[in-house]
Order: sequence, then structure tokens, then C-alpha cells
Amino acid sequence: MSVSAPSRPLREGLFRVDPDGLLASRCDACGSLHFPPKRACPDCHGDAVSAHALGTRGTVRSFTVVRNAPTFFPQPYVLAYVELPEGLQVFTQLGGVEPEAVQIGMQVQLSIEPIRKDVDGVTDVIAYRFHPVEEGE
Repeated sequence: MSVSAPSRPLREGLFRVDPDGLLASRCDACGSLHFPPKRACPDCHGDAVSAHALGTRGTVRSFTVVRNAPTFFPQPYVLAYVELPEGLQVFTQLGGVEPEAVQIGMQVQLSIEPIRKDVDGVTDVIAYRFHPVEEGE
């Protein structure tokens, strides 16, 4: 992602930029992965976790079309569960696709991008979205 305007993440610790990637936590004791990252393992209750970068491609497992939402999101938009190569499912907004074109099993690619302006009207709020993978990619 190329950021030209001042920006801030929607939430700290969810993703990195350049290269774009989601960040999970991996339990040092049992090896389980969690997204969003946790400070302790909800599976074994271990308190030693490490940051882990997740894959950037996934598969749409379920989705819904939102037609009535806060005014700062263009409507309609699509929310989906995307399964990543690690087996985790991430709840995310899909971009770059008309709601009628979304399908279960669709291949998607992570993008870190502006999703709206902050309350100051200048700063971009950046977050993660997934976009359809183009044929041949």
C-alpha cells in the first residue's frame, strides 16, 4: 500500500504495511494461532505468545451484503469470513467486487488500504480488506 495522506490504523496490532500482512498470535506452549492477536492463549491459557504473519490469500467461506450501515461506508458492501492457508477464518470487508458477484469459494487477496476519513476529515483510517484474485494471478 502506498500512503500519501496522514494515516492511522483502525486498530493497532492487526496488520503491517509494506509488505501488507495480517498479524496473529501463536502460543509458544501449544502452537495455536489466533486472529485478532491475543495477549494470552485462550486454548491452553499460556501467557507466552509470539507475533505471527498470516498468509495474504484466502477463500470466501460465507458472506453477507450490508445495505443499511453507518454513513461513512459506501453502501451496499460485503462482509465475509475468509479462510486463510493457516486454517484461520478472518471476518473482513470485501472490496473491488459487486455484491452480486461474490461467491462461496471465491479466491481473494489481502489489501491494506484507507477505509474512511478520521473525524478530523484529513487523516485516512486504514484497515484490511480482501479483493478478488484476478484470473492468472
